[in-house]
This record gives sequence, structure tokens and C-alpha cells, in this order.
Amino acid sequence: MNKIKYIVWLLGIIIWNYSVPGAKPIYDVGMALILKHMFEINRLISFKY
Repeated sequence: MNKIKYIVWLLGIIIWNYSVPGAKPIYDVGMALILKHMFEINRLISFKY
């Protein structure tokens, strides 16, 4: 499952870089972090105390 999440995350980054080629590097980093956290939300929601 982690491989699938990584591949989807990587594809999201590649799509971002090609769809917004003029973005500043800080925006690329920000988008990578946002996409990373989108995949961690499921883990955080299912976390039981």
C-alpha cells in the first residue's frame, strides 16, 4: 500500500511541475508538502486513542 501512495504522490508532483512550469521553487516544495499531508490525513483520522 505504501508503494501505491508513493507512486500517486510522485505523479501528483510531476503533474504539478508540468502544469505550472513557471512556479517558484518554494511553491513546488509547498505543493509537495500539501500532497504528502493529504495522504497522511487518512492515517490521522483512523488513529484511535
